[in-house]
Amino acid sequence: MRKKYFDSGTREFGIKVPFRDVDMGGVVYHPYYLTYLEAGRDNWFSAFDINLHALIKNNRYALVVSSLDVKYKSPAFLDDRLLLRTTLLKGSLASFEFTQVIYRGETLLLEATTKVVGVYAHDFKPARLPAEAISLGEMPSLKSR
Repeated sequence: MRKKYFDSGTREFGIKVPFRDVDMGGVVYHPYYLTYLEAGRDNWFSAFDINLHALIKNNRYALVVSSLDVKYKSPAFLDDRLLLRTTLLKGSLASFEFTQVIYRGETLLLEATTKVVGVYAHDFKPARLPAEAISLGEMPSLKSR
């Protein structure tokens, strides 16, 4: 059987650290980095016209995090301007594995590897990405293995 996967695609976007994300010392509280990573993955999917909200609503399909490995390197502070880079390492119609990094200027703040898997929203059993949910012409090229 041939397995389809997506070639790597990288997307970047900026974040300005808001007051709500910092502690009394002005340092980003560590769980907020996870929300930045989620925003990065959402940005990646949006770049390829995969509407995650519509998948849940129309197809009763969801992408959930099945594993996450985070390495914190250096802190971010209130009002820092951060660059979040999300790169697809490998993907299929059933799962996606990303590497994500966050920088402040040239300083690496965080490295993460995240795997998300497709599930049916009603029972969380494994599912493939519905074909009508994506335009394969917009995705990084599909190849067969």
